[in-house]
Amino acid sequence: MEQNENDRQERKDKECTFEVNGEKWYNRKNPNTFPYPVLATIVFLLLGFIWDLWHPGWMVFLTIPVYYGIVNAIKSKTISYTIVVTIIYVAIGLIWGLWHPGWIIFLTIPIIHWFTGKR
Repeated sequence: MEQNENDRQERKDKECTFEVNGEKWYNRKNPNTFPYPVLATIVFLLLGFIWDLWHPGWMVFLTIPVYYGIVNAIKSKTISYTIVVTIIYVAIGLIWGLWHPGWIIFLTIPIIHWFTGKR
């Protein structure tokens, strides 16, 4: 009887246990912890497998930095220069169809960040 208890104790000591704390990786009050890239991947796969829209579907991944940029803008109550440039680029492309020369405005982002000292 005592041998069985010792064996159980030895097995228990050898067991690998871990705790999962949900607050470490996801907090409902903090939208930055929402796994948006996982959601974007699911949407991409659904678009591809169901409607065979693999080519335009990849653009879903472009919404990932936009999502986190908007969340950070709302949290800090300031709008990012990068988001403003992206909105201007999309507007220039959709309204006037100037996608090609319009991309040049993205070159202003590192210049502005260099002058303002942001990283």
